[in-house]
Amino acid sequence: VAKIWEGARSTTGKFLWYGLEPGASFAGIGNTVTANGQTVGAPFPLVLEYLGTWVQQNPPVPRGTWDWTTTTYGRFDQLFRQSVDLFGDVMGTDNPDLRGLRKAGGKLLIYHGLADQLIFTEGTVNYYQRVQRLIGDREATADFARVFLAPGMAHCGGGPGAQPANALSKLVDWVENGRAPKSLDGVIRDPSTGAVVATRPICMYPKVAAYTGQGPTTEASSFACRKP
Repeated sequence: VAKIWEGARSTTGKFLWYGLEPGASFAGIGNTVTANGQTVGAPFPLVLEYLGTWVQQNPPVPRGTWDWTTTTYGRFDQLFRQSVDLFGDVMGTDNPDLRGLRKAGGKLLIYHGLADQLIFTEGTVNYYQRVQRLIGDREATADFARVFLAPGMAHCGGGPGAQPANALSKLVDWVENGRAPKSLDGVIRDPSTGAVVATRPICMYPKVAAYTGQGPTTEASSFACRKP
């Protein structure tokens, strides 16, 4: 569990990438199944296909011959480096240079669930921080690009936390009317009826929603965005 939260590290302890946030389900990338009285790993199928079919050009069993269960930490190091060398330039989406977007007058609104079970939230935070460093100023970055982290929201939605209800309209309002969003309107719905049962602001990073001490905890008006 600690290693899943910590994220991938090399055999020498070097940082490779981030892990899941506490509270995110392990059913995506760290799942297990019980067979014949034994609990065994059940990795995310896309990862197996990527490492086997793409990186090694050798699909995992049963269709191919690569037996992922025999992969060592050292072999994982090799596959990690190999995957970056082969496909980083082809499909890597981590270039923080958004000066062209800024110059063109574009706006970027990013939101990410803190309970995302497939895509690591800290990767998004790292990307945004690198954008800030390249632009050279946090306020200048916020003039055209903003990040919102949604507590309790899973991959693209779902989970017990509030979900953004109006991200696109907030972006349109920012572009067309110059009103930069400081928060998104988050809603929690009854899973059986779809009815909204609570509202909560989803704050612009790095601020978080904090209870003001007054009003019902089911209403966004009882919360304010504050620095953690």
